[in-house]
Amino acid sequence: MIESGKIIEILNKYNSFWSTGTISCGIRRDMLESCTRQLDAKEILLLKGIRRSGKSTLMAQMIGALLDLGKKPVQILRINLEEPLFSADASIDLLERIYRLYREQICPIPGYRIEVRDTGCRDAPKSGCVPDDKHRTPDEYFQSQKDLRRFPG
Repeated sequence: MIESGKIIEILNKYNSFWSTGTISCGIRRDMLESCTRQLDAKEILLLKGIRRSGKSTLMAQMIGALLDLGKKPVQILRINLEEPLFSADASIDLLERIYRLYREQICPIPGYRIEVRDTGCRDAPKSGCVPDDKHRTPDEYFQSQKDLRRFPG
């Protein structure tokens, strides 16, 4: 298992824009406009294609677009599963661990803590955020849970 400190080190390496506030975007990709229209959908956007087809460049351009829109750099998380230390253990559990470390140490959600549980149901989400503060009404809590399931970031 990869040590937590090593995961944070790898995340900092692939997310250097956290400290610089900028990202090198390369040659503009034709699909950028189509992808940036998806930003308001608050859903995961999957980029899939053959090697060297421009996926990483397009992702960098998407990150650049988010930064241009005023998104705080630490609110954007890029994970490269081709990183040798990640690829050896690529799994849902690793992604959950990375996300938990990111939310706990790099970009915490104020008033929430990360809770990971195994329900035994393969379709049920294994992680989520629960409020630390008790002053929220049940409606506010459940609305925030719906929002986090749609776009946990």
